[in-house]
Amino acid sequence: MKARWPGQYATVVCGQAKPTGEVEIHNAGHWPAIVVGHGGVLRIESTGLPLGMFCESEFSATRLQLEVGDTLFLYTDGLSEARNEGDEYGVDRVMTLVRQQAARPPAELIAAASPTCAPSPAPAHVWTT
Repeated sequence: MKARWPGQYATVVCGQAKPTGEVEIHNAGHWPAIVVGHGGVLRIESTGLPLGMFCESEFSATRLQLEVGDTLFLYTDGLSEARNEGDEYGVDRVMTLVRQQAARPPAELIAAASPTCAPSPAPAHVWTT
């Protein structure tokens, strides 16, 4: 099937977090979510196509168990596609940044992302247990 409005789609990351630390993430064509924890840095890839590309789509979920102190780093294309001197920042640089800053508290992790792709601040959101 084709989309109702050809050429219009949206990438989305959404999920559900339980008080136990269990997290279910659905990623429809968006950049990977990143989990920072005691086990290192984990990249959570997309589990489906962007919304609106086809009328009917199914999406699988990625299930994680976060522990106290773990961080879930979510960001928009405003960070990964930011340009500095003509070069796109890119997902690999986002991963490197998060890996280098993994020991920092969430607010400091976001602040560390902002100056790396000047001139504008990096849109990022962090959820931590």
